[in-house]
Amino acid sequence: SLMNETINYFITDPSTSSVNLLSLIIKGSKSKDLTPRIQEIIDKLLPLLSSKSAEVRKAAVFCFVEMRSIIGKSFDTEIEKLPSISRKMIFFFYNKNKIQNDC
Repeated sequence: SLMNETINYFITDPSTSSVNLLSLIIKGSKSKDLTPRIQEIIDKLLPLLSSKSAEVRKAAVFCFVEMRSIIGKSFDTEIEKLPSISRKMIFFFYNKNKIQNDC
């Protein structure tokens, strides 16, 4: 599937562009398709949250935001395991996107 191909690409090349592509694919996915590989995605995204590049950090945060949007509240247990600043950014952008989408 396109989801699996994108995840495989991201795992071999965790660059900003592949994270952005992964976010787009996640946005159009269903929770049941995403859930089997979620830990694999998180494990690869985690180091990107502390990248020296602001662009890479931002892409990783937005990928987490998309996963939270698709999976829902049950994904909060994964987000709670992240460093405090990452958690705050994810929830900030998640809530900002939610407000914009509700308008």
